[in-house]
Amino acid sequence: MNASVERVRVPCHLPFAFAAWALFVVSFFLPSYNNDPGWQCAILWSVFWSGVFEGNIGCIHYMLLTLANLFMLGSPWFILKSVGSPRLSQLLKFGSAASLFLTATFILEFAIGGGVQDFRAGYFVWVFSFGLMAASFVRGTVLNTR
Repeated sequence: MNASVERVRVPCHLPFAFAAWALFVVSFFLPSYNNDPGWQCAILWSVFWSGVFEGNIGCIHYMLLTLANLFMLGSPWFILKSVGSPRLSQLLKFGSAASLFLTATFILEFAIGGGVQDFRAGYFVWVFSFGLMAASFVRGTVLNTR
């Protein structure tokens, strides 16, 4: 082993993370619900505020998905900042697992009401992107730097 090569551990498996970010972006242009593209579904949060204040669980769940989207949007910066920081790495792992749970269970709100057939490919690509991000944290990547 070359003594001049420094090894740095990145908290996630970078190929999975890059694939997750790419799928996340693609999902916003695919039909997600009722043939509406993902980006239109993502900006509907203003419609759900009144339901949140009334205690509607579906509306609360939808609003929490905004946090999952923000996690995915901010994750590139946080992954780069967490190199060498075990505490931030742990927070990223928790955030990734929570985001996957929120996105994957959102369809259950519609399964109870019978609206599952309205979900399109964009929703499943979106959830899969969170799954890939969570999988990327199972095993980190070791980078060789000079």
